[in-house]
Amino acid sequence: MPGEHVAFTASDGGIHVRPVSDHGNGTYTATLTSSTTPHTVTISATDSSVSPNTSGQATLTQTACPSCGTRVSNTTPPAISGSWEVGHSLSATQGTWSGAATISYAYQWQRCKPRCANIAGAKRSSYKLATADKGAKLQVVVTATNSKGSVKAISKQVGPVLTANQVQALLMAALMPHGNAARIGALLKAGGYGFSFSSPGTARLVISWYRPGNAPGANGKRLLVATLSASFQTARTGNVKIVLTPKGRQALKGAKHVTLTAQGAVYLAGGAPISATRSFTLTR
Repeated sequence: MPGEHVAFTASDGGIHVRPVSDHGNGTYTATLTSSTTPHTVTISATDSSVSPNTSGQATLTQTACPSCGTRVSNTTPPAISGSWEVGHSLSATQGTWSGAATISYAYQWQRCKPRCANIAGAKRSSYKLATADKGAKLQVVVTATNSKGSVKAISKQVGPVLTANQVQALLMAALMPHGNAARIGALLKAGGYGFSFSSPGTARLVISWYRPGNAPGANGKRLLVATLSASFQTARTGNVKIVLTPKGRQALKGAKHVTLTAQGAVYLAGGAPISATRSFTLTR
């Protein structure tokens, strides 16, 4: 009622009921500061401007919150994905963190040659590789902040960053067999040609060997001799194999030498494929 006033108290002296706002229309807003002990508290609202006094009560139950009031802590570091070629973009995860809510995150990409330094303006979760990054490794620093302070976490370094010409050179080296494994007998025995390939990031490697249509006995028809398709989720060196097709195996049997054309491509995430073609001759 107009002219009346309600006061608020708590049964626990460690809980402060203030400030209290009287909105003048019979409603109030009371702010409570909780104690550090989980327990149940009685909150009383009393109108002492009338006789007899009128009171109402409500129960406040406080529970433990393990992460409340704690500083942020990193449990899983940030991670970078993408293809390490100039012109392509890398993406970073924030990692996994614990601590009192609310947590905010900030990113800073760094170029390492070999010392790491901040890249000006690179403050997003993604970063497009520039010419200045050629030959360098990259990492990202994630800063997590809550009401208790800030903590930094650093990702593993990725790279080195390559140009399109360098990726094509990797592909050219992978197109044809080398050493004793390049002999017809060795290819037939192994069922193809196995080798290691260093992927420049998230990519797919595709290679095909053909006998040209103008080869002796080809009768103008191109023949698929061997094929390979391999996927890489990150930059790493993995073992792959160009596998002979049944018709390709038959074409090599009894041949003293044969000339093949190799066609290949590296499909990098977020960009156009890089392709190459070369011819080579297999002998007994």
